[in-house]
Amino acid sequence: MGSTRPLAGLMKCGECGCAITFERKVKKSGREFRYLRCANGKKAHPSLVSVSEEEVFNGFSSAIASIAINTHLAEEIGAVLSESQNAVEATRKRDAARFQAELADLERREDRLYDGRVRGLLDDDGYRRQLARLRTQRTDAAKKVETANAELDDEWLSQRSAL
Repeated sequence: MGSTRPLAGLMKCGECGCAITFERKVKKSGREFRYLRCANGKKAHPSLVSVSEEEVFNGFSSAIASIAINTHLAEEIGAVLSESQNAVEATRKRDAARFQAELADLERREDRLYDGRVRGLLDDDGYRRQLARLRTQRTDAAKKVETANAELDDEWLSQRSAL
């Protein structure tokens, strides 16, 4: 099927509530098998049962065939998704601007640190310690943006699945 991880994060085990995971097996012959199974994070299942991707999708076909969405509802869903996406993009732009300002400040501080070293205000050890601290702060700032983006993606996906 199209996605490399179909239904990832959208299904839970009906028995224990753990996430359903995707597995792909390729035999030596090159034949590919794609399965879905419970992640069994709670160790509720003594053995894992894998169901083929095709079997899972075939199970959905009758339910999907019975779904009907009128134009008005489809437009409402589209508007909510668009609004949600716009909010995520605005937050990302705001976070990116804040991150750029943080980086620019760290670069200025690094330049001042170097100038202090050149003027003899800092010895080599002091310079290296301060430089290491600034670089750690830069790494921490980058991690914060990564985390914020992941949280935004998770929030947006949960909003979508609530529709």
